[in-house]
Amino acid sequence: MRLRESLALARGQIAWILALVVSTGIIIQLERVDFQGRLSLLERNPLAGMEAGTGDAALESARAAYAQSPDDPLPQAQMLTALTLAALSDGPDALRVEARAVLAAVSPDSDNTVLNAAIALAETAFATR
Repeated sequence: MRLRESLALARGQIAWILALVVSTGIIIQLERVDFQGRLSLLERNPLAGMEAGTGDAALESARAAYAQSPDDPLPQAQMLTALTLAALSDGPDALRVEARAVLAAVSPDSDNTVLNAAIALAETAFATR
């Protein structure tokens, strides 16, 4: 019997050993990955450390950027997101009025997914639809 014939007869066993080696390598690599650290980022509440009134600085910054260029999509998205975060932490009625005014002035842009997401977030938070 030659080597080629022997390998052809043992091909099932060779394939099983190769699969065992590959799966063992995959398991070793998965054990090295820290999934818990990544999952804890998803479980944290981004508003947990925010006290009432601490979102004012972000809101004031967004207001200033929006006042300078109200037609630019980036300040529009920043303004809507800051209003939404401020409303979720404090929730005064004045923010609802301001958010409705900004939403009335902003129109969705088919090319700007960030602006569209900010509009959807603000509409959901302020229940304008």
